[in-house]
Amino acid sequence: MVDAKELREKILSFVKLNGPILPVQASKSVGSNILFSAAVLSELVATGHVVFTNMKVGGSPLYYVKGQEVKLQSFMNHLGEKPKKACLDLQEKKIIRDHECEAWERVALREIKDFAFQMTVKHDDESIETFWKWYLLDEEEAKKIIGGLIEEAKQEVIQEVVEPEVTIEAKQEQHELIKEAVREQLRVEKESIKEEKKEKKKRTKKTSKDILSLAFEFFEKNKIKVISSNIIKKNKEMNYIVEIPSEIGRLNYLVKIKDKVKFTDSDIIIYNSEAQSGKLPMLLLGTGNITKKAEDYINSNLKGYFMFKKLE
Repeated sequence: MVDAKELREKILSFVKLNGPILPVQASKSVGSNILFSAAVLSELVATGHVVFTNMKVGGSPLYYVKGQEVKLQSFMNHLGEKPKKACLDLQEKKIIRDHECEAWERVALREIKDFAFQMTVKHDDESIETFWKWYLLDEEEAKKIIGGLIEEAKQEVIQEVVEPEVTIEAKQEQHELIKEAVREQLRVEKESIKEEKKEKKKRTKKTSKDILSLAFEFFEKNKIKVISSNIIKKNKEMNYIVEIPSEIGRLNYLVKIKDKVKFTDSDIIIYNSEAQSGKLPMLLLGTGNITKKAEDYINSNLKGYFMFKKLE
């Protein structure tokens, strides 16, 4: 029987030679149980010999040693559609200004922590601006590119100042366009409110007490033990740290109870970030429904780490 020290050395050597790797590959290389190999990898991470990715491949992070970062690019296909798109964009541009991104891209850049490194710049007016750096780009080179972007933006402002004065006709036309845009925005908002009211009428009205009652009925039915609680928004959103029984023992989860008509993929990304900050898997208990896009995102990126159950 191979002793623990020898097994650690064998797995570390395997990572150095073949990383980034999955726990199942390590277990096969040393002929050990996958759970034990995963535990050894976790120990190597804790001692600083090995690092692991935020990205998941088949529900598991990748393990590698410093110096193997460039190989992570071959695993970009395991990212979700939007994170992958943001990753390829950053790979091409090397530096991206956060305020120039669309909302989905801001979320995606914060999710691909293995490939996007955040850098902040303090301007002369004391304002702080966020930039995203491609993970393989040298920091000094990144600073030069960011400096160039800032200088270029200043020149654009100067050019705008010295441009000829806009004619009265152009101003009137612009004013009409703005009014039309405002009217369209109001129309869209009204339609959205109507749609939400229709959705609310379709479901049974629940008080905070009803939501909590349903949640605790779910806890009792599934033998879930509450460890701690946190009220995020009274009558609307609560977080619980719980113990959930399983075949390998009781597991800790972050349970979010949320009174919401519809859960989107953006909601799932935000809630998962909460769970990740506490290094816990998440169980979302909601009064509404989950969109098909959100369900696909969970199945593609968070399987085994994020579950949704509707309270009925």
